[in-house]
Amino acid sequence: MKRIKTIIASFAIMFAGLSSASAQHSHDAPHGGTLQEAGGYHIEMVKTKDTLSFYVMDGSNKTISKAVTGSLQFEFSNKTKSTTKLVSCKAGGLCTPLPKANIFEYCTATFKVDGKTFSTKFKNSVSDAQKAHGHEH
Repeated sequence: MKRIKTIIASFAIMFAGLSSASAQHSHDAPHGGTLQEAGGYHIEMVKTKDTLSFYVMDGSNKTISKAVTGSLQFEFSNKTKSTTKLVSCKAGGLCTPLPKANIFEYCTATFKVDGKTFSTKFKNSVSDAQKAHGHEH
């Protein structure tokens, strides 16, 4: 009976440690954008009036400062697509101007870090009125 109690206590301690470790693993977007996971990294998309910025981060949401390259494919509401290269911008991010001619519904960001390529797809948060109007304000 004493052995069973010891085993149960060991499991309780182990699971308490696991829940504590996962509580420290934050999924907050440090730049105020939309956060997703891909390729073992956290990818944050930040949308401003004229620009989309992407931040590739480690599990602690620290921006990867080593050589990161990327491209972005826009999928528009009229079912056309457009691809653009992401360029370095502030705070270790990669940026591109927002398309002027049409509202994108989705964008697929593809990154390369240390020879590893991975992608993630983001949905654009625009209203139906903006879609009907044909552009964002």
